[in-house]
Parts: sequence; C-alpha cells; structure tokens
Amino acid sequence: LNGEEDYIVKPFDVMTLLVRIEKVLDRAGKLDQILRFSNITIDLQEHTVRRDEAEILLKPMEFEVLVLLVRHKNRTIPRDKILNEIWGTDFFGDTRTVDVHIANIRKKLGVDGLIKTIPKYGYRLEG
Repeated sequence: LNGEEDYIVKPFDVMTLLVRIEKVLDRAGKLDQILRFSNITIDLQEHTVRRDEAEILLKPMEFEVLVLLVRHKNRTIPRDKILNEIWGTDFFGDTRTVDVHIANIRKKLGVDGLIKTIPKYGYRLEG
C-alpha cells in the first residue's frame, strides 16, 4: 500500500470505508497467492507455473512438490518430509517417488542447478 491508496477524505460514510477495506484485503490476498523464486512464478490459485513468461505444465503432485520447495527455499528438505507433506503419512510407497517427481520437475523447468540433491537425505531449492 502507499499513502494514496489508504487515504480517505473526511467526512466519509461507513460504506466507503468498507469498500476500501475490501479492496485492500482482496489485493493482499492475491499477493499471497503468488510465489516467486528466481525466474519462476507460481500462481497458487490458478495452479500455474511460469518460467519467465512461458507456462510450464506440471502434474498436480509435481506442482505441490515445487510449491513445498519454494516455500522452504534455501533449506534442505528430507525426502520423507516431502513424501509425508505431499502424499500423506498413510502413503506406503517408496521415497524414490519423490526422486522421480524431482527429476520430472527439473526436466520441465529446464533450469540446471536450481534443485540440489543432498545425497541420502533430500533436496534444496537454491538461488
């Protein structure tokens, strides 16, 4: 917000105030729906990913893994945490599932070195 957007000339009616508050909250909510990292933009509401201006088509679970990595950028996330967060604690698959999804994300994003493998532990989004 800047000073012009949140200034109301007195006297004002309650409806004017409510409309202004709604606009500010709406704008703030939309900002929370966008994640950015490097040249990657993720729209959580639209479930879209863009690298620069090009849309990258990710499968739903790939999208969720990428969102998790972006939300924890520059921190190493263990494979089992990724598995539990995305697939749930009652998933009986192998942690290799995470590796396959990471490989697919890397390939689709086409950005080398963005997602680092931490051997025998997990992954870290760096940038």
